[in-house]
Amino acid sequence: MLRATTLGLFGPLLLAQAASSTRTPPNSPPLNQTTSSTRGVGKEGDCQEVDKLPTKAFEPSGLSLRPSDGTLWAIDDNGFLAVYDSASMALMYDQIATGLDDLEGLTFGPDTDMVYLAQEFPPTIFEFNVVHRALTGRSVELPGFGGDASHGMEGLAYAPPLDAFLAANQDTGHVLLYKVDFEAGAAVLTMDYDLGWKEDASGLSWDPVNEWAVALSDSNNEMVAFDLADGSIYWREDVPYDGQEGIAVEAGSVYIANDDGKNANVRKLRVKEDFSVDKDCF
Repeated sequence: MLRATTLGLFGPLLLAQAASSTRTPPNSPPLNQTTSSTRGVGKEGDCQEVDKLPTKAFEPSGLSLRPSDGTLWAIDDNGFLAVYDSASMALMYDQIATGLDDLEGLTFGPDTDMVYLAQEFPPTIFEFNVVHRALTGRSVELPGFGGDASHGMEGLAYAPPLDAFLAANQDTGHVLLYKVDFEAGAAVLTMDYDLGWKEDASGLSWDPVNEWAVALSDSNNEMVAFDLADGSIYWREDVPYDGQEGIAVEAGSVYIANDDGKNANVRKLRVKEDFSVDKDCF
């Protein structure tokens, strides 16, 4: 039975268990329902690879769609950002230096001029201004995360309903929820989601259409959509290829970053009505 653990600030832990391994999705449009501003199943722009990576050494380890303009942002282990047009998958900007290394994820927050960068170990979130292309000087180390330099934070996603950050733990396979105060430089662990993986939670994304979180696992070759309230699973689907280290979702599509050396790539895959990846894409 899957379990989400709520971590109280004062007093004992409160355990909330899901009644079953899956949960009926809420009354919201499916991933492939489109509007005038989104691309859906079967439309031009699906099932693509990026036209190129910035350099041969660029191994994408995290992805995030910028809400204000729909651009797709990628980060590599060595601290460089690349920006793609999410419709054509054409490279727009490359080799934007962050001044950091050991980066494994990124996410945009409520201010879309700011992107938040996940350092693997010690597990730390850094704030980066994409307009000025510079760190703001604000960062927060995540308490109670655990792990080590080889098995630390592998993914990051901002969850707007809770104004909080989700962090993927490679060591345990869990996803942790933190309330973060960048002004004070502090974070509080509020939830521990057990998605049924023993290790290797490798990527995270927030789905703004369906309002659920989507986690990715490299060694398990799958992605899982789950509820923020109690960790209930909406669906669990296989993900193709190897080295899946980053994920971003939008209506009808899922973007996957593969960080596996010579086969490193970023791919846009079509998602069917049952949320499975369309096999015509690979």
